[in-house]
Amino acid sequence: MTVNATTRRDPDLHIVGVIGVAQDVTESSKNDRAVAAMAHELRQLVVSMSVFLPIIIKMIVRILTLLSLKNKTEHSQCTDLRY
Repeated sequence: MTVNATTRRDPDLHIVGVIGVAQDVTESSKNDRAVAAMAHELRQLVVSMSVFLPIIIKMIVRILTLLSLKNKTEHSQCTDLRY
């Protein structure tokens, strides 16, 4: 529960009353906790990605290098057969 209040004063600045507003923030608090949990999970995912991404990139580079070498070898063999 959130409560805000302020005083009401007369022209002589004597307090003559109070104006207040109360708001139930139960649902808002639940949403805030859910957003915080999702943000935490996202941070964990980013950390995991930063660990595994370089490994994945190295694997992709290796595969592309092997494919390139294979294509060069096949092209070389085809060229040799023509002569």
